[in-house]
Amino acid sequence: MHPRSPRVLPSALAFFTTAFALIGCAPNLAADAGKEDVEVVSGDGEADGAADGGADTGGAVDTGEPEDLEQWIGANLQIRTPVTDDFLPYGEPAAFEAVIVGADGAELAFDDIAWRSNVGGWTGLGATFEDSSLDVGRHTLTAEATLPDGTRLASQVAGVTVQAEVAGTYVGNLIVDLTGEYNGTPLTASCIGAAVVYVDGLGERVQGESTCVLSLFGFDTEARHEFDLAVDGSDLAGTANLDLSFFNVAFDAIGEIDDDNIHATWTGTAAGLLDVAGDLDIDRISRDIGG
Repeated sequence: MHPRSPRVLPSALAFFTTAFALIGCAPNLAADAGKEDVEVVSGDGEADGAADGGADTGGAVDTGEPEDLEQWIGANLQIRTPVTDDFLPYGEPAAFEAVIVGADGAELAFDDIAWRSNVGGWTGLGATFEDSSLDVGRHTLTAEATLPDGTRLASQVAGVTVQAEVAGTYVGNLIVDLTGEYNGTPLTASCIGAAVVYVDGLGERVQGESTCVLSLFGFDTEARHEFDLAVDGSDLAGTANLDLSFFNVAFDAIGEIDDDNIHATWTGTAAGLLDVAGDLDIDRISRDIGG
């Protein structure tokens, strides 16, 4: 007889069948051991969609659509200020403005406009700005732009004058009086002549001349004056040089420059015989500073 009872076999088979069934239904702990719940947090501290399967776009979505370039077709560049033959005081801020105008007449927002001058190598950048660095002179200003569609535009204004506010050409009268005595005989003479004077572009010097005719000792003689005065604010100081052909003398002159007018005076003695008093009163007639 076999050592084991036949009744034991069904019981063993039932045990192993139950065990294998339980093993097949148990969770796979080895496969899940390395998994963790992951949450992607953006800079504002809120969870992004990446945690639940969404994609993080990082901000605005690029649709891939090209920029609408039709608005630039037929556009032109216009300089609004300064204008042709404008005057800009030297060393003072001046406004610069240029615009892109579409074919329909509407202004288009565009700031990448480059400026340059034919004097002194000056450059500027922008649709609107202020600048005080233009050199003294008559400028031709050019503004240029390359539009988003590749079109290049340019515009110019000419004759823009940059110089000191007081600079220019002054014209008016010179009056000179001479008094004295020769061998007990009183001498008097006077002359009135036209004077032309220039104030330089920097507004630092006044230079010019005048000529009148004096009747002296029974002779008519030409009295020629040359002026050279320095400008200090509204004050003038320098010399008035008198040339009477038979002698030449320089007098200290003082005056002022204000509201398009120059007034200067001087006094002294010529050749030890004549007392000289001069008066110069001239007004600006143009901003031309001559040679």
